[in-house]
Amino acid sequence: LACDSRLGANGEFRIGLNETAIGMGLPVFALQLAAARLSRRHQTAAVIQARLFDPATAVDAGFLDEASDSVDTHALAVATELAKLPPEAYAANKRDSRAPFIETIAGSLS
Repeated sequence: LACDSRLGANGEFRIGLNETAIGMGLPVFALQLAAARLSRRHQTAAVIQARLFDPATAVDAGFLDEASDSVDTHALAVATELAKLPPEAYAANKRDSRAPFIETIAGSLS
């Protein structure tokens, strides 16, 4: 959930937050990442109910941006496109758009 572009492989596996199912609470940073990146309509199922998602539904839920049969090739293509963006603007917009989540996480560490 912390990556800028979340690319995954298609396959017979599940993606999710299983902490509730194994009796654990999520730390603040994980709750903030889930709030920032998961679809609001999937947050209860994912965070509280420990639902696991196949790659296609993980895209719909927001765990992944895309799932591909050739993830290495696709990741390289995405990285190549992102590398063309002005780094200062990219960093500033990333920092500013994620500031509320970062502040909550930082506050939980003190």
